Amino acid sequence: MENTLINIQLALFFKDPTKVEPSLYISELAGVVGDHKQPLVISVPDKPELNEVPVVQIRSQDEKVGINVSRARADLFIFGDGVLSFEELEPLFVEKTVNLFQIINAFKLPVKRIGFISKFFYKDKNSDQTISKVIGADFKNIMKKGEDVPTDALVRYSQKALISNLESNNLSSLEKATIQIGEVEKQDGLILMRDINTAQDSDYSEVLSIEKLENYIREAISIFDLDKFEKLLW
Repeated sequence: MENTLINIQLALFFKDPTKVEPSLYISELAGVVGDHKQPLVISVPDKPELNEVPVVQIRSQDEKVGINVSRARADLFIFGDGVLSFEELEPLFVEKTVNLFQIINAFKLPVKRIGFISKFFYKDKNSDQTISKVIGADFKNIMKKGEDVPTDALVRYSQKALISNLESNNLSSLEKATIQIGEVEKQDGLILMRDINTAQDSDYSEVLSIEKLENYIREAISIFDLDKFEKLLW
């Protein structure tokens, strides 16, 4: 089953948000993005409950690369254009990931956690029925009070996993969506999200390095198993 890449995202979570002032690193962050639009700097009050609100946002001229930085985290995005596949964009993602991590290290901002998310779109006019295939028969039987046709289905499932010797969460979700990517008109279908991230209470700031980060991403990709999801759904 053919899929369309929506985006690839890397999240780097800082150990100490109180020491992060993203507006000081704009030129370096812009260098990671490459040929970019005017960076957006947002005035956000220095309050703990607002630590994850982006303070700096930078987008490339072609809208394929983006960086959001808050006091708590830095997020790198590689956006799909409806043409290039995950495999084709993976080298660019790894390159930008290394560049971003180097910048963060240069400013001595320890990273305690990693998040790696990829979203794939599948064209499907009967997405609710397709998603419901992974829902157990016993659950469906409880719901049989009317027509045996689902009108809305959403699946989210997570397990503990050890990725590159880091305690992690291995999460998948399926949800109905109508999207438009590139020049293609809006399409109905479903989004398969693969989200692999280190445990929320973890602090790997002492062991995270460029090599460790690259190994983590490669190992995470190796368990995406898109072909197995596709076989199950279609």
